[in-house]
Amino acid sequence: MATNRLTQKELRAPDAFQRVGGEARHWLEVHRTLMVWAVVVVVAGAAVVAIASSLSSRGEQRAARALGTALEPLDRPVGEPTPGEDKKPYATQAEKDQALSASLTSFRAGYSGTLSSTTAALPLAAAELRLGQPDGVLAQAADSLQADPPRLGARGRGPGL
Repeated sequence: MATNRLTQKELRAPDAFQRVGGEARHWLEVHRTLMVWAVVVVVAGAAVVAIASSLSSRGEQRAARALGTALEPLDRPVGEPTPGEDKKPYATQAEKDQALSASLTSFRAGYSGTLSSTTAALPLAAAELRLGQPDGVLAQAADSLQADPPRLGARGRGPGL
């Protein structure tokens, strides 16, 4: 029966890991300056990416808050004022739709390219449809449908849908 016993000479000799480790240590000592600069460049690149991501996130958050303000006409009722209601109602649905259209149009102009701007396209399209402006409806619906799917969440269906 053959045994795989190592001899004393083989046990004292450096193995492959020790040889490679020694070569790597020598290479690192020779190229120390290069390695320091490589680490500095990687850390600086990561910092730039983190800052850019933070700034982009802040812009999206500002746009989301502004969208809430732009959608306020949806909260106001249509018709006669009711006792205890602090919001003045619109006289007609057309007046409400015009206020919503004006609010969302200016919002979309100020925050174009954000997810909130894309989100505002659908209520704007609905208001323009009720106002009898089909060209505006098609433009708003096209903007909403041509949105960047990865930004809209899983399978391009929108956040939380």
